[in-house]
Amino acid sequence: MRVLNGKPVSPGYAKGVAFVYNKNSNFEVNYQSIEQEQIHGEFQRFQDALQKSSHELKNIRQKVLSELGQSESQIFAAHLALLNDKRFISKVKNRIERDLVSVEHSLDEEVGDLITLLSYVENEYLRERASDVKDVSRRILKHLGHGYDEILHNIKPGTILVAEELLPSDTLKIDRNHINAIITELGGDTSHTAILARSLGIPAVTGIPNACTEISDGSELLVDGETGIVTISSHLEDSDKFSVKKERYDKLSTRAESESQTECITEDGVEICLFANIGRPEESLEIKRNNLKGVGLFRTECLFLLLNKPPTVEEQVFAYSSVASNLQNMPVHIRTLDLGGDKKPLFLSSNFENNPNLGARGLRFSLLEKELLQIQLQAVIQSNTHGNIKIMFPMVIGGDDLAKAIDCVHAAHDAVKNDRVPEIGAMIETPSALFQLDEILELADFISIGTNDLAQFILAADRNAVDLLSDDSILHPSVLRAISQIIDSANQQNCPVCICGEAAGNPTIACLLIGMGIRQLSMSPIRSARVRMMIRQCQVNILQELAGKALNSKSPEQVVNLVEQFEQNMTLYKHGE
Repeated sequence: MRVLNGKPVSPGYAKGVAFVYNKNSNFEVNYQSIEQEQIHGEFQRFQDALQKSSHELKNIRQKVLSELGQSESQIFAAHLALLNDKRFISKVKNRIERDLVSVEHSLDEEVGDLITLLSYVENEYLRERASDVKDVSRRILKHLGHGYDEILHNIKPGTILVAEELLPSDTLKIDRNHINAIITELGGDTSHTAILARSLGIPAVTGIPNACTEISDGSELLVDGETGIVTISSHLEDSDKFSVKKERYDKLSTRAESESQTECITEDGVEICLFANIGRPEESLEIKRNNLKGVGLFRTECLFLLLNKPPTVEEQVFAYSSVASNLQNMPVHIRTLDLGGDKKPLFLSSNFENNPNLGARGLRFSLLEKELLQIQLQAVIQSNTHGNIKIMFPMVIGGDDLAKAIDCVHAAHDAVKNDRVPEIGAMIETPSALFQLDEILELADFISIGTNDLAQFILAADRNAVDLLSDDSILHPSVLRAISQIIDSANQQNCPVCICGEAAGNPTIACLLIGMGIRQLSMSPIRSARVRMMIRQCQVNILQELAGKALNSKSPEQVVNLVEQFEQNMTLYKHGE
């Protein structure tokens, strides 16, 4: 038995036989020099390939829309946008004319430059867009006469697909009834392939180094899409144990799905509000589908990161108002730009210092870039006519910077002459905010706790250093006590408080937070069904007892043992009985 560790990006358990898909994403095409008189012909070949690719993508987008939904179809809308990007088209043509090379050669060079640029970006969301660029390039090449094989159409039932990287189009080609799971070396949680895998209900693990060489064709694999553990095993005992775990998970998932439209109320009658974390407008469609109460966190920086210039007021109004309109009067908490750290838009790439995680971030950065902030605030306030929008500032340091941000809101409100000023909240995710919590609570209409960054700063660990900052980092007693202090202070002042970090999507940690006094949780919609089901089986007094023990623990290990024991005692949850 051998165990490989990766990152889970689509939940579930699967066992099957490995098929190692070694196809190189780069095509072996015959790059040729051309004569001056052939330039027009190459331009025409390129234009024809673009038109055919566009027609094909429109059909794919419509198919995905009807089978999976609008959110997933937007992946291929993004591909269409790149395909029609005038700057990209112009660069390819200019290289053909300047270097006297074939369209294949020019396309390969331009795509290579763009992928190289994206590979150096720290932000995962931006890095993942490289796969979309490759996918579009491959589609154009196909229509230039460099077709690719259709081997993914013919995979046998019970297969676990192992690849260096899967592009979105690859994922759509696979037969979901034959593929039990996906394992890749490259890709992350925000990749479009991961999004499609989750929509298709296929467990997926990524980030396994050298997976294509570590795993042999025909190997028997056990894939844990909850933990990211892949086991290479031919032992019957391993398979039997895994089958029991899979059966329990499947039973649990079925039950959770059946309860997804019920109210999230504890066994003793305490209502818990579940909200969604989203990064793109189309993701708001998942909120009603999962019976959530609105958007707890709209990460707006995803609208800015890939652009060479900031979006206009009108472009932002379109994005924000579409979410507000979809959700009618449900609350939509729009977080203003959280730039800095690993989030650096192309149009501001020169503004960031060498140590961005400890430099200007979040609200501090926005107050330095006031014009950018004012444009966003004007767009948010204009969009408020379409629904129930609330403004949330990230990385608030204390009362002083929050007061300056509130002044910016009122200035933006005066500029657009809207009757409604949205409620204004602060994200508490820095040690400084803990020491100025009273001043912040005096100014804020609500607060939200960003557990990811709060844990990073309290534990002095890089948020991206997996070995230093695990998924259980919130269970460190210091982090729990900080969160408890925030909750107690907010509740004393009747200020609504929500958890919007990744911890909210973990059922057992969510229950621990409820025991600490939390009544609002915001998470990825895909996580909400299991969180809801577990909460419905709990009594608040039991959760308060769990929280008391956790807060008095002396080490993270003690807290982990407590929550694991709690989970084991939840027989209905654990076994789905």
